[in-house]
Amino acid sequence: MNPLKIYRRQDMLTVAQFAKAIGMSRRCAYTLVERGPDEGGVLAFRFGIKKCLRIPVEELERYKADRQVVEGV
Repeated sequence: MNPLKIYRRQDMLTVAQFAKAIGMSRRCAYTLVERGPDEGGVLAFRFGIKKCLRIPVEELERYKADRQVVEGV
């Protein structure tokens, strides 16, 4: 993933949205964020006054491809 890429709001997911798309709990999704992409987790960004976490949609697709997550299970 290009670290200099500019993401639009619609290209980002909340941790809850990511967790729902994968079929895991929010706590598990936060654990993936804490690990980071180098340790089998996902890339996330903090921004805004509240320091909200957002995960790029590309990370969802990468995670699904790497883990072969089955849709709808």
